[in-house]
Amino acid sequence: MTVRRAGEIASGALLVALGGCCGPQVKSVNVTPAAICAGERADVKWDAAGELTLMTTLKDPRLATATDGVDVSGEPAVVSFRLVSKGEPDKPKDAELDVYPATAATTLVFATAPAGNPVVARGTKAPAAWNSRFEVTTVTAAGRDVVVVHEGRQAALKVGAEPVKTFEGTAVGGDWELRATLTAAELADPKQRPGRLGVQVGLRCKPAAR
Repeated sequence: MTVRRAGEIASGALLVALGGCCGPQVKSVNVTPAAICAGERADVKWDAAGELTLMTTLKDPRLATATDGVDVSGEPAVVSFRLVSKGEPDKPKDAELDVYPATAATTLVFATAPAGNPVVARGTKAPAAWNSRFEVTTVTAAGRDVVVVHEGRQAALKVGAEPVKTFEGTAVGGDWELRATLTAAELADPKQRPGRLGVQVGLRCKPAAR
């Protein structure tokens, strides 16, 4: 099954009749890719047998409109898919699809190492969902000054300062490193050591060439 263009997805249910020799059951349902740009398509595939109902709903109903079904003019819409077998209604399988507008933002937050100054947080934004078509436009400090390292580039971010464009054009997905110098109070009291560091990332979603 191929999901319609993002602007055409509407909440509802689709009844699918499938034959099978092994009785009604739902093993899995998957959406590929897990994140798309507005106007692109995604495939919904399942491993199941029997009479099935595939329900599509908006995670956040505030993003719905009366005419389009999904409004992706701002934050990403999350469309959830639930596949239910008539024979096993209490054993559904779920999958989700993020629909991004042309421009949006995401927050990166990673756990810090338990020792050291500066404090360091490393993490990976899953490339499976954030492929190379999701490009960074700007990065902004969130909560405290940090040094950011990503794809061989480095920039110092100040709280309240203008977003930096050092990472413009790099992929959102992949490895990130955040560093922050501990304050005098944090050095004196280890309990005040930050457990997480984060930044706000502006992104540009480039539709695939057709």
